[in-house]
Amino acid sequence: MNENQDPNKDPNKDPNSPRNWLIGFVGVAALYLLFQIAGPSAPSMNPLLGSSVATYDEALKAVQSDDSVNAVVFGYDTFGNPVVTIEFKGKTSVTAGTPPGGYDEIKQAAKAKNIEIDGTYQPPLKPDEGNGGFVSFLAGYGGMFIIIGVWVYMMTQNPMAQSKKKSPKHRIYPKGTITEKLDKFAGNDEAKEESVEIIEFLQNPTALAEHGGVVPRGALMVGEPGNGKTLLARCIAGEAGVSFITISGSDFVEMFVGMGAKAVRDLFKDAREHAPCIVFIDEIDAVGRQRGTGMGGGNDEREQTLNQLLVELDGFERMPGVYVIAATNRADVLDKALLRAGRLTKTITVEAPDLHARKLILAVHRKGKNFGKDVDFDHIANSTWSFSGADIAELMNRSVILMLRRVTAAKKLGKNLPEEVNSVDIEDAIIEGTMKALASKSSSRRQDPAIKTMLAYHEGGHGVVAEDGYQRWLASGKHWAHQWGNALRRLTIVGAAGTGGHMQATPDTNSSVRTEEALIGQIACAVGATISERLFTGTATTGNSNDLEQAYNYAKMMVTKFGMSDLGTISVGADEDNPNLGRQMGMGAGAYGLSDESSNQIDQEILRKLATGSRIALRALLEREQFLHALVKKLEVEETIARAEWVELWNQFKPAVVSEERIEAELQKFWPRFVELSSKVEA
Repeated sequence: MNENQDPNKDPNKDPNSPRNWLIGFVGVAALYLLFQIAGPSAPSMNPLLGSSVATYDEALKAVQSDDSVNAVVFGYDTFGNPVVTIEFKGKTSVTAGTPPGGYDEIKQAAKAKNIEIDGTYQPPLKPDEGNGGFVSFLAGYGGMFIIIGVWVYMMTQNPMAQSKKKSPKHRIYPKGTITEKLDKFAGNDEAKEESVEIIEFLQNPTALAEHGGVVPRGALMVGEPGNGKTLLARCIAGEAGVSFITISGSDFVEMFVGMGAKAVRDLFKDAREHAPCIVFIDEIDAVGRQRGTGMGGGNDEREQTLNQLLVELDGFERMPGVYVIAATNRADVLDKALLRAGRLTKTITVEAPDLHARKLILAVHRKGKNFGKDVDFDHIANSTWSFSGADIAELMNRSVILMLRRVTAAKKLGKNLPEEVNSVDIEDAIIEGTMKALASKSSSRRQDPAIKTMLAYHEGGHGVVAEDGYQRWLASGKHWAHQWGNALRRLTIVGAAGTGGHMQATPDTNSSVRTEEALIGQIACAVGATISERLFTGTATTGNSNDLEQAYNYAKMMVTKFGMSDLGTISVGADEDNPNLGRQMGMGAGAYGLSDESSNQIDQEILRKLATGSRIALRALLEREQFLHALVKKLEVEETIARAEWVELWNQFKPAVVSEERIEAELQKFWPRFVELSSKVEA
């Protein structure tokens, strides 16, 4: 073996190996012979078909003296040689080759006897009229040479080598090209505040190192389409004054193995050359989905690409001045390795704009447009509830189009109308936007105030239960381990990341350890929305599905994994992280792998945890009913409430005194079985 040859490389897989060349040549030759044997030939081009062979002199003599000659046909044989066919009446025709000058000689003899001459074919070329031999050669063997040429070209092409000639799939915007600033990103102050930190890292990367810190590698932007993830990334680059490199996650997906990983390497190579810079990967879920799913765990091109991306984000080689921002609306499917510390550490939620944000966005997009005095932008902001930033921009542009349509139609009737957008144009544009969303089966534009009220009671239920538990813990003066409620930070009824709204409540400690009290509190907080809907609206919505799923998972883990039940310190159930079966296969395991009796006992304990959490949530909602009603009215108008406003409103209402009998009576209406199961346990 050559000492310079790669020992791990299979020579049989090399497209330029002699073995592959020989196999390919034999295949091409066999293919050509097959075409020659089985391929159809055109009878009109082969005068020899159905004829006997004769010499030229015999053919000429027949034309001159044989009265049975019916026609003379000139043409070429299969190999392109000139021939003449003499057709007789009642006899077999004969075919002979025509030497130079033979065409004219036989033609004159045929004319002398008024014999029909077939003029379909051109006369054979004489030696001085062209290279007939070369033409004949190409006619006979040109096809084979074409096939061989194509085969040689394909054999000598290396996809990896060819990729070097291609332009990179990512786009590079050098420093100074991106001019957007943060002031162009109207609304969503929370996302802008998170972005300021990134700008500081890029503008002064050594400040953190001077104090022993390390600049983070990147951040993940989460939000529904149209909320401004890409715009925010561009604004960060423009504000920081750095280069901007962008690529879509789908651009990494290739047919050839290893090409996606190469694209990742090329991307970060250019990023290092253009540092300081921002690398923006849009729709990262296309390549960053969780690994190890399906039978066998999977090891396809996408996973190899993801592995290379993980290495580049946090490998042995540091990337000073390179900050990665990834965007997605499917954060739930991303591989956990992408989000661990050292990679995409920070998560920036780019939410749908609330009322305040919509007013700011309208102020941005109304510039340069002529509006009538009857246009009320506060009314527009209220009417565009749940519109994204892109929707609002399209609304403003659409209103101008409708205005021009209206003015043009009036001019045809001899009327001159002012070229300004009025309230009717705005309302028509809002209706068009709403109907378009409904037709495309996207999230509906929630114009009905009743839906606002329902969402307010839903999200308010979460917030009240979490805050009530937090305040009870503060009053008790107990250790943090006994904290089961969390302080509310922010609550909104505007959709974000696929939800109808959301509540942010975080603990005072950063411990990853969960106590039994904390898990019971999580169950109570999760079911609080369902109970709130049932108590104060008389019904329940489908928006509770994810909440109830979370509550059940908490209860199940407490019983089957953490030993937090009367069954003792047991740990049962399928291994959900089996790398050989894949996650989806592991999740489909049976009833804990135990007998029916044991499984029923486990199910009973899970229901007991759910019942306890439901009882706690019900008590909190009944005691804080007056606060919840006031909160709903506030959310119907402002749509979002922060911690300071929440505390101010909370302190205005004292908790009501609620008896255990009333709690059990209300619980009896919803889930009678929970009355018995929860009666022995109190928070």
